[in-house]
Amino acid sequence: MLPLDIMIWKHPVLSICSRWRSCVVNTPHIWSYIYISSGNEASARTEGWFRRSGGLPLTLIVRDIRAFNFLQESWLTMQPSPSQRIRDLCIRNMSFLAPCPLPLAFDATNLERLEIEFSIFSLERGKGPTFPLKLFDKHAPVQLQSLQLRSHRRWPRTIDPTGLDPSHLVSLVLGDEIPYDDVLVILKYAPHLERLNWDLPGRQNPQLSQTPAAAGRPRWLAIPALQRMYLRTNGGPDPLEFMDAPSLTCLSYLAHRLDRMIHSLISFASSARELTHLKISDGHHPVTDTDVATIFHAFPKLEYFDPTWRNSNVRGILALCGEFPEPVTPNAHSSSWACPTVRSLYLPIDDRLRQKSLTKDILSACLGRLLDVRGRGSSSSTSNGTLLAPDSSAAAASRFSIVVDAEIRTMVSILGEKWDQYGGICVEELEFPET
Repeated sequence: MLPLDIMIWKHPVLSICSRWRSCVVNTPHIWSYIYISSGNEASARTEGWFRRSGGLPLTLIVRDIRAFNFLQESWLTMQPSPSQRIRDLCIRNMSFLAPCPLPLAFDATNLERLEIEFSIFSLERGKGPTFPLKLFDKHAPVQLQSLQLRSHRRWPRTIDPTGLDPSHLVSLVLGDEIPYDDVLVILKYAPHLERLNWDLPGRQNPQLSQTPAAAGRPRWLAIPALQRMYLRTNGGPDPLEFMDAPSLTCLSYLAHRLDRMIHSLISFASSARELTHLKISDGHHPVTDTDVATIFHAFPKLEYFDPTWRNSNVRGILALCGEFPEPVTPNAHSSSWACPTVRSLYLPIDDRLRQKSLTKDILSACLGRLLDVRGRGSSSSTSNGTLLAPDSSAAAASRFSIVVDAEIRTMVSILGEKWDQYGGICVEELEFPET
């Protein structure tokens, strides 16, 4: 119970609040993040923020702006010092962004990250958003490392990729409304790009300015440092047919047609010899045993494989991970198959795998054969069907793992007493590395 005279708490509370306030006010990093959004009048009065940031590079986030007047007033009320720098500029969920006074007073030469996302803007008025990089004028970024461009409607043709210096880009995220030719200009001059997330335009379906590389032809779009790529084609040109990415290790590939996807992957294999993680899907057609065998043969260093399981022959695909048949595809260049290095296979839940009898049949028949053929196993298995936690030991590294989602946890216990004889299958929860 509190004492009757609560005033005795006044000085301790005020002392704590005073110290807390002093700590917050005198911590520059807290004030280096500025948010501007509709309905937040305080965010427009930023003089105090600039002062308390102590000259640190700023992260400026503008989001959910519905009225152009509010945005214009926000920019006009900003009065930073000439030496104030922006490190990150994020413009998200903008409904309308006509040419407006972006903070030209800022020194944007050190801008490292730029994110722009438009939701809806008025096309009938003929006023679209202006690409902000053009408005930096003499203070344009020269060391931009991360660029993200997304639009829920048609991207404005006012974008000027020639005004962007992509030579320092490390990460690039592009929505499906960004003009194809503009993207090629950026990629062509981004030798240090490591991560690419690209949704290709489908409705525009522009003609390529150069003929895609066929077998034996040199590839004219080289991205030597690229390591992770998420690529979704929507019926338009396929960059894999003319891209060279010798350092690529992770690829998530969603194609419009299965036959074209397989053709592009085979064509791309010679340009991505270090690929270890592959996720493929066309959204409509199942991946067959022949497709999987062809992919395994094309990428000999593959360790993680996530195919489309819809109506696929799950048993045959699992068996392929342990033993290859004779080559049955026209793309095969040898008379025998080398043992693959695949250690992780994604096994999602679908209507068929929800049936316990079929799940038991798949896991018992296929995994047992797989381990017998590959000689994989570990003495650390359990007999009660519990999941084995992955570890860093050499034995664990040699085990084959079925990568599943959370719902299959209960189905693994179906093996029950048969768990030991499979050598301790390592069933993990593992997500495909993000691009």
